[in-house]
Amino acid sequence: MPIPLLRRALQGLVLAAGLVVAGGASAHVTLVSSTPAADSHVSAFHHIELTFDGAVQPGASRVTVSRINGDRTLTPVENITVTHSNENRTLHAVPAQALSQGDYQVEWRVVGGDDHPVGGRYDFMIH
Repeated sequence: MPIPLLRRALQGLVLAAGLVVAGGASAHVTLVSSTPAADSHVSAFHHIELTFDGAVQPGASRVTVSRINGDRTLTPVENITVTHSNENRTLHAVPAQALSQGDYQVEWRVVGGDDHPVGGRYDFMIH
């Protein structure tokens, strides 16, 4: 193979390898576990723990907890402190006041290393 063709082939391989690596690095973070779990019934509640498959940006993380009223409207729980652990893969949301028995909704929004926001929500019940 002539040198110019070989050089172009190698440049193409290097470019393709770079795209594969960049594509893998830009995947969105995904929630892998939550405590309390979605749709669970718990008798004791201490905090919410959300664990992701990659690091999230601490300044861009948000967790809200709301009580689900009988008419399905939401009443936000105030004064929730959010901290990070596990190399910014786990969020801990701790309300200042203990939550009473009832149905609750957790809504979260995080930004991963790819700078794309990802969010979700789920319900749980304290009995």
